[in-house]
Amino acid sequence: MEPNPDTAWVPRSRSLVLTLLLAAAAGGLAWGIRGQYGHETGAMLAGVLGGLAMLWCIVPAMPVLQAWRAVALFTLGISLGGSMTYGQTLGLSHDPELVGNHAALAWSLLGLALKGGLWWGLGGAFLGLGLSRVDYSPRRVLWLWLFMAAAYVLGVWLLNRPFDASRETLPAVYFSGSSFWKPGGWKPRPECWGGYLLALAVLGLATRLFYRDPLPLRLGLWGAVGGGLGFPLGQVPQALHAWQPEAMAARLPAWLLPHINWWNLMEMSFGAIACAVLALGVWYNRGRLAAEPGWLEDRTRLPVAWSPGVEWALILVHLALLVGAEFGDHPLLELYTEYGLLLILIPLLGVAAGRWWPPWLIFVGALIPYAGKTARDLAFRSQELDPLVALGGLVVFPVLAMLGWTFLGAASRRQRGAAEPLLRWSLLGLTWLYFGLNFVIFRWPWPWSVQWNYRTPSAAVMLLLAATLTLAALWPQERRSREQGVPAR
Repeated sequence: MEPNPDTAWVPRSRSLVLTLLLAAAAGGLAWGIRGQYGHETGAMLAGVLGGLAMLWCIVPAMPVLQAWRAVALFTLGISLGGSMTYGQTLGLSHDPELVGNHAALAWSLLGLALKGGLWWGLGGAFLGLGLSRVDYSPRRVLWLWLFMAAAYVLGVWLLNRPFDASRETLPAVYFSGSSFWKPGGWKPRPECWGGYLLALAVLGLATRLFYRDPLPLRLGLWGAVGGGLGFPLGQVPQALHAWQPEAMAARLPAWLLPHINWWNLMEMSFGAIACAVLALGVWYNRGRLAAEPGWLEDRTRLPVAWSPGVEWALILVHLALLVGAEFGDHPLLELYTEYGLLLILIPLLGVAAGRWWPPWLIFVGALIPYAGKTARDLAFRSQELDPLVALGGLVVFPVLAMLGWTFLGAASRRQRGAAEPLLRWSLLGLTWLYFGLNFVIFRWPWPWSVQWNYRTPSAAVMLLLAATLTLAALWPQERRSREQGVPAR
């Protein structure tokens, strides 16, 4: 039975402090887990957990389908930055040969600020598309993608070329390793930040000028600030440990210091800071979101352009390309995940056009690379688990469970009520699902184990972050009238 919209009760926005705390916990947990999986598909987890946490805190009464679309678009946007190389940029600030080189340190932090800002700026802009009052139809989304793709190609050509690793012919502005910093120590890697810089600018300006929508540009700038602060600040402890090991040893317990994974600490700090700052931006722009008196009745049934048959056909096409690229060795298929804009094209249209695509992407599409890589690592690389056990327990069971949740999430579009319960339980379930997969790939680093390793402290921090999200999700929910639930403009 559908609730009566005139008597429906929905919670109001949570406090700013709670919003920032949960966004930081979700972003830190997701980015820390992403470190074991990598690339564009790994970065999607920050969009999933961070998006669910932000929407649950700030706009819990948003209609179900629009909530799924917003989280799914954030997931796609945050994945794009996974195409940018950054390992050597980090190395400039902590590699042993460069310790004491202040110019290398400053250049590293500048490059991290730029790349982190673009990474989360793209995520924020896509989140703005999903939270906007403007109806971004598949046609509009396709035009935006085409503009971004053209800007990406132009930006790479202008700012990241020429590039020839064998002759070390490099662009004028280059943030990765070269013989200038460490002769003979690095093989230069191609950079693409220039492409994403122009793509982000085009997305923000096009939505502002053509559709009179300031939200993608605003949230893109907030995301850029968050990522621009989070990446270099997250790297500071790792750089300090390399530059001043004695000082760090004097300030940390002797039993803990050898077990700290400084790289993973950087990742969790980066994700926590960036997601909290973006959540702050969403909070301060909540009066511009698709949430105003009467919106619950008007936007419950959002337009769906594609039939279920078309949606599922394209889901299968995307799934085949994704699995082939992630777990196959065909060079053409590998191109599908090598270029972020190519990877998101089919899902982007599906999210804008359908009702099955958004929850499928959140619950199943983002999960498959994680589940598959976990099983591959334990069964086919290390042979610690029987292949059938690994495939059944780590892939088939969680994927089927999330497919069932996808059907529930898609069916809830018909409810004349808020997404709050689904957002809350989805955040809770996915938090522990991904924590469990990461705990398995960490080889079960229980804190009470006699022999600690470099993964034990990281697992303990992730456990604390997951517990924070769990406590918030299970805390008795305050219930307010629908009028109180709408944020003030």
